[in-house]
Amino acid sequence: MRLRFVLCLALPGLVFGCVGTDQPYVTEQRLDEGLVLVLTGMHGRLWLTENIAVGLDRAETDQAVKMYDWTQMGVLFPLLNLRAEDRNREAAAGIAEFVREYKREYPGRPVTLVGYSAGGPMAIWTAEALSPQRELEGIIVLASPLQPDYDLRPALAASRKGVVSFHSRHDWLYLGLGTIIFGTMDGGRGVSAGNVGFEPPEPDADGYDHLFQVPWQSDMAKLGYMGTHLTIGAPRFVAAYLAPLIESDEWDQELISEMIEAGRPSGGQ
Repeated sequence: MRLRFVLCLALPGLVFGCVGTDQPYVTEQRLDEGLVLVLTGMHGRLWLTENIAVGLDRAETDQAVKMYDWTQMGVLFPLLNLRAEDRNREAAAGIAEFVREYKREYPGRPVTLVGYSAGGPMAIWTAEALSPQRELEGIIVLASPLQPDYDLRPALAASRKGVVSFHSRHDWLYLGLGTIIFGTMDGGRGVSAGNVGFEPPEPDADGYDHLFQVPWQSDMAKLGYMGTHLTIGAPRFVAAYLAPLIESDEWDQELISEMIEAGRPSGGQ
């Protein structure tokens, strides 16, 4: 069973939810340590997603890093991927089953979801499709095109460490003007959480203790992330910020605050 699962992850084709081409960061040794699923943006698997995996590999992340293309229209009609909520939720249910398949093959290993752009909502919806028994280790969303008041509590309940969301006021073209004109993934129109950050859907909403938000800081530009939509996956930024989050045993506000104030990860392992 394990051999079949490794081949599914590592080879081209569409088997058990595998999509895309080769998966250079998926090996039996890495899978035995854990799994990081990098969910693509609305354009499918492009260099943006590749860079996220490259950054994690450069940081010597010991877990398998699989790039997961959930889209159906790909590069040609990306906006159709953005606005097909029912179909996207079905795809998220498929990703959730993929997570369960991995956990059956590798019980007790951590699974972290990393969602870039439209992959952020897909990560949240995947968590919603899982049970609220914290099947996921953590969720990291980069430049998410969800409405700021989207209710994250079901996703938070499915993640042991919580949700970390990176956003930037400089990401106004895609996640400000773009989502005003074309809409957010969850059907709203207006600036998105990837631009201004998330807020509770109602005052004093419980369950948000493990939402950690990281706004863009000027020091991040030194690592290649200029605060814009197409630079948030810069390998040096990913290595400095995302890899320590994946390796950390716990997420807490102290860790996140140190990252924000110092412009670099605190170590936090």
